[in-house]
Amino acid sequence: MASKIQRDGSLRSSRRLPFWLFICAMLLCEALACWCKKANPVNPAVQKSPATIPSAITKTDEQPLEQLQFFLAQIKSGNDISKREELIDAFLNNLNSNEISNVLVMLQTIEPGDLAKDLRGRVIYQWAQLEPSTVAVQADNWDAETRRLAMDDVAIAWANLQLDDAIAWSKGLPDEGDRDRAISLIANEAVRIDPTVALQLAMSLPINVERNQLVCRAVTEWALTDEPNAQTWSEQISNDILREQAVAAVATVLGNSNPAAAADLAVQELPPGKAQQDAIALIIQHWAQQNPTAAENWVEQTPQGFLREVAEQNLFVQQAISE
Repeated sequence: MASKIQRDGSLRSSRRLPFWLFICAMLLCEALACWCKKANPVNPAVQKSPATIPSAITKTDEQPLEQLQFFLAQIKSGNDISKREELIDAFLNNLNSNEISNVLVMLQTIEPGDLAKDLRGRVIYQWAQLEPSTVAVQADNWDAETRRLAMDDVAIAWANLQLDDAIAWSKGLPDEGDRDRAISLIANEAVRIDPTVALQLAMSLPINVERNQLVCRAVTEWALTDEPNAQTWSEQISNDILREQAVAAVATVLGNSNPAAAADLAVQELPPGKAQQDAIALIIQHWAQQNPTAAENWVEQTPQGFLREVAEQNLFVQQAISE
């Protein structure tokens, strides 16, 4: 699939103007516009303030680096943010995959600045959408910050193009930090594509808050389409804290379709504590909207204690909102 997309990208690119011809055309247009203004002056009373344009007229025989520098100067000179974005979009849309590598090199040779840095990042991002495998190889030739951003772009783009290939690439990264970061980014994308794959990836990561949040997101997505299996999987997690968070996530999803079963799940499978209280609070809120009488009956049958107080408070709040 990735190779097909790359071939299609190349075909689309071949129909565009060559990058340097595009720049030359833009510069000639600017020169023609300046000549037209001199030949046909506009009444100052009705003339609008145009964006500042460099007075120099670039010749078409300039070297590519000089052309790129002049083009950047045009972008910098404009005070209109929307116009600047239009120029940048035009710059990016007229690049093809054969020119991107050279453009990146030239952007790196130009005097460092926010604009060149921003353009470099955008060019790499666009390249990653077309050829993530190529960018993954080229990234080792760039400075540390650019490489890190490029690797992030590759992980996200590749996961959406071909998930299996992206996973294989991430697991083969020699550096542990690079590997964990790529797997985490791919897993976050996989939550939408296949939550069970996202869970497999997430469980391979070091235990931390971000990993647990990722697991809960994936379990929640899974429960939306397959609640029984999501519940069974969550109940088998060995880590106590993560198990409570995952079961609470499943119970919350179940509360939308079967609040009675969701409340029972939260009470029976979750120990007293924040995870249980938060789950019951959300379940009661949804339940009170759907069937306030049934929700009130369940609360009244709950043994006295802090959990019942939480349920009563959320029931009262929802009743007040509904009145």
